[in-house]
Parts: sequence; C-alpha cells; structure tokens
Amino acid sequence: MEDVIEFYDRYFDDAMESAKLGHERKNLGKTIRGLELLGKLDNKVGHAVADTFFKNGSEVAVKIIQRSLNEYLPPRERFKTDRSIGSGNYKMLQDIASNKEKSRAFLKILAQKRTEKEKDSSKEKARIEYYLKSLE
Repeated sequence: MEDVIEFYDRYFDDAMESAKLGHERKNLGKTIRGLELLGKLDNKVGHAVADTFFKNGSEVAVKIIQRSLNEYLPPRERFKTDRSIGSGNYKMLQDIASNKEKSRAFLKILAQKRTEKEKDSSKEKARIEYYLKSLE
C-alpha cells in the first residue's frame, strides 16, 4: 500500500509540476505536493480533475482540462493549451471551485470533453454526475 501511495503522490507531482512551481515562487521556500494543490480546491472540482488524471493519464488529461477551462471562459480570457496545468490554470480552477454555480457549469463542460471520444459514454457521464449531484 505504501508503494501505491508513493506512486500516486509522484504522479500528481508530475501532473501538477508547473502549478507547483508557480506556487513555490509565490511562497518562497515553501514546497507543496501536487496532491495538496488539488486538495486545496476544496470541492468536487478538485476531485473531478484528479479523476480526469486517473482515467486519462496526465498528457491527455491536461488537454481535456485545459480545453474545458477554455470553453468555460469568455473568448477574451482563453489561453493556449500546453502540456501542464500551470499556475494560471490552477488559479482558474480555484476561482471555479469557490462557487457552486461556477463548479456546476465547469463540471458539465468537463463531462462533455471527457466523453467526446468514448464509444459508450454512459459510465463516464455517471462519474461526473456523481460530482454534480454532490453540489446540490
């Protein structure tokens, strides 16, 4: 079990590397783990983002999350997608997670993006519905 915990801890460190670096630059000398950053989102957005990483692997998950953020944002605030969740992406996730209505809207977009290429998307939609229902 310790090996499993260590694996996921390192996995989220890699997946959230840019956001970690941004956090550490702002908080000089204070290191943070990727899993801690997701935990700081304080609601189902963090859980859904973590679940997206688990389900899709970090490279595909980053694309799904960033495309979801871009669809959620007004056109003038959209950004280029890249290979990591950076501090700007993380700040947007924090803003979204701070409000149930924003969370609900983002989670619906994330669900749609996660199911676009699924042959049978019913199970994937059920996974996201769990997070949406918990916001009610």
